[in-house]
Amino acid sequence: MIRYDSRRPFGRLALALVLALMLTACEHADPLVDEPPPSSDGVKFSTIQSTIFNASCALSGCHTGSFPPQGLDLSEGQAYANLVNVNSQEEPTLKRIEPGDPDRSYLFLKITGAPGIRGGRMPLGRTPLSDAQIDLIRQWIEEGAQEN
Repeated sequence: MIRYDSRRPFGRLALALVLALMLTACEHADPLVDEPPPSSDGVKFSTIQSTIFNASCALSGCHTGSFPPQGLDLSEGQAYANLVNVNSQEEPTLKRIEPGDPDRSYLFLKITGAPGIRGGRMPLGRTPLSDAQIDLIRQWIEEGAQEN
């Protein structure tokens, strides 16, 4: 059994360090992910999946698993079918992704924190997507939101 001796400053420091590490460890911590590469050939959905959805959205407790929020599973192999030309559950007058029109794509409105969205900006409770990531999604939608 480990005993705490308040007369020893090292013991206090060790205890404080252990507590600090426990409080900062979180499975939703923002991963270190490189920015998506620019492309002159158009944006591929596979790039968005690997650099954005897998890193920021399809995480435990977020948009993956058996019962994801709003029925939106963004895990690999599921995301495209759950996004493109699918009505938003929060705003049924809008598609989650309206090919060619990011301003009528509810997912785009959610990641930019646009006025009129329900709930919070995505990813909820995490660092917002970078301007480069948002621009990549905008470009993909403007290019027709192809499954490539």
